[in-house]
Formats: sequence, C-alpha cells, structure tokens
Amino acid sequence: MSKNEKMNVNERRKYLKLVMPRYVQTRGRGRGQLLTEMGEVTGLHRKSLIRLMNLPSLERKPSKMRLKARRYGVAVADVVRIVWESLDYICAERLPLTLLHRPSFCNSLPSGQRQVSLASSYCIP
Repeated sequence: MSKNEKMNVNERRKYLKLVMPRYVQTRGRGRGQLLTEMGEVTGLHRKSLIRLMNLPSLERKPSKMRLKARRYGVAVADVVRIVWESLDYICAERLPLTLLHRPSFCNSLPSGQRQVSLASSYCIP
C-alpha cells in the first residue's frame, strides 16, 4: 500500500490485531514509539489507538436493527393512507392537522382522533 492510500476500517483492524501482542508486552517508552508507528501506518490519533488497544477484543460487533414500536394501530394507518391519497398526496407536515380538523375521517375508529393525532408523518407510505 502506498503512502497516499488510506487504510479502510477492516485493514486497520487487521493491522492492529497483528500489533496488539507487541503492544501488550511492551511498557514505557516502547509503547510510545509503537503508538507513533501505528499512528503513521493507520492515520489514527494516539488517543484512538490507546482506546482500541485497551479493548478486550478488536472484533466489530454486529449492528442491531432498532425498530420503533407503533403508537397507533393498523386501522389508523389505513385511514391515514386513504386520506393522504384522497387529498392528492398532501405533504406529511400538513396531513396530521388536516386529520384533526376533519373528524369525519376518524369516526369509524375507536378513539380515532387521539390515535390519528399521534400518527406522525412517518406512517405515510
């Protein structure tokens, strides 16, 4: 790899895994020199390298997909979609206000007006 090319994250992790045993065995000034070398090779700052070297493992954790729980039911989402389409795809910011000012849209739902007011612009397809 030439000096102009930057390492990607996986390449950096591989390099740090190779250097970690030397880092653990070394004490004092030797660690400082090793950190300088690692900084030149990876392009990371010393503090970042120290933090990574003190981790129990350099393996990356798989990302967790976080899903928000719905605060409204499927029936509310259907009403919102139908109203949105009937109003010629009104913008998401105006739709909740339109639903609140026209309660006739919500008559078929139990506590419909409260649920539709909770429906955010994210429920629009």
